[in-house]
Amino acid sequence: MSANEFASKRLAFLHDLHSGKVTGGYKTALETVNYVRRTVATAKWNSAEDLMKLLQRECRYFTLCLPKCYVVTNMIKRILRLIRDEHLRLAGASEEIIRDPYDSLPRLWEEDTIQETATSVKHLRTSLIETVHEFVTEIETCSDNIAIQALDHINTNDTVMTIGFSTTVERFLLSAGKTRRFNVYIAECAPSYSGRNLMTILRTCPNIQAELIPDAKIFCCMSQTDKVIIGASEVLANGGIRAMCGTYTMCLCASHFCVPVIVCASFYKLTPVFVSGDDQEAFNELRSPAEVVSFSSDVVTKMDIRNPAYDCVSPDLITLLITNVSGNAPSYIYRLINELYHPADLLL
Repeated sequence: MSANEFASKRLAFLHDLHSGKVTGGYKTALETVNYVRRTVATAKWNSAEDLMKLLQRECRYFTLCLPKCYVVTNMIKRILRLIRDEHLRLAGASEEIIRDPYDSLPRLWEEDTIQETATSVKHLRTSLIETVHEFVTEIETCSDNIAIQALDHINTNDTVMTIGFSTTVERFLLSAGKTRRFNVYIAECAPSYSGRNLMTILRTCPNIQAELIPDAKIFCCMSQTDKVIIGASEVLANGGIRAMCGTYTMCLCASHFCVPVIVCASFYKLTPVFVSGDDQEAFNELRSPAEVVSFSSDVVTKMDIRNPAYDCVSPDLITLLITNVSGNAPSYIYRLINELYHPADLLL
C-alpha cells in the first residue's frame, strides 16, 4: 500500500468518527481494530519494530485529532501489546516473559535480546492477522460476558436504579430479567432523554417492573433503591469513570444513602489515563445549547449556556467495576491496565 493510499484510508476512518457515522464504544472499538488489521495486512514493514513504530505514530496522530476519544487509542495500544507478545512467542520466549512486562532488569535484558532475533515477516504478518481476528471476536463477546454475571449481582425483588441508555447495562438487566423479578428506576437523563429508550426496551421483559423518573427525583427514589447499575464511556486509570452527564449526581446520592454503585464496562474502555473532574477541558465535551434552550428564545442572548456531555466520577463513589472478565474494586483497575497494555505505550 502506497503512502497516499494509507493516508486516504486514515482520513476516511477519521471522517467516519468525526461525522458520527461510527458512534458508541463498541462500534468505535471494532472499526479501530479493523483499521489496524488492514494496516498490518497491507502496510510495508520489515520487522516487528517497524510495525510498532508505524502504529505508535498512528496512535499519536489519533491522540491529536481525537483527544477525547480514548477508545481509539486504547485499541491501538492493546494491539501494540499483542504484537509484542506474538513476536516474543515466535522468537521462542518463555510464557513468563510474555505474561509479565513488569519484572526485573534481567528480564528486560532478555526481552531485548529476543527482539533482536530475526523473524520471518511473512510468518509474523500471518500470525498477527490471526491474533487480531481473535481479538475482534473477544470484543464482539464482551457485552455477553458481562451480561452473564448479572445473576451474581441482581436478586429477586431488588430495586435497581440506572440513568440514560447504555447497551451494556441494557443487556445486563435483560439477562437478569430472564429468571428474576425486580424493579428498575430509570432516570431520563435530560436533555438527551436517552433513558426513554431503555424504558421502551425493558418494558418488553415481563419480569422487570421499570419506572421512568425525572432526574430531579433521583434523590427521592434512592432511599428505596438496593443498588445503582450504570455504564461508562471510559474507565480511567485511577478506577474512576467518565460517564454521561448526570451520573455524578446519581453516585453522590447513592453515597449519601450507602447504596452500592456497580459500573458495567467492557475492557476496551479501560483507559491508561488519569483525568481529574476539576480539569473539564481535558475530558469533557460541550454539546449544543439548543438541546437545553431553543435559539428562538429571548433567554439565549442574556446568558452563557453550557451543555456538558460527561461527568467524571471519582473511584471513591464506585463500589464495583464489572468487566467482561470479572468484577473488581476500582483500586484493582491498575492491574487490569497492566495486563492490557505494555508500559512503553502508556504515554503515547
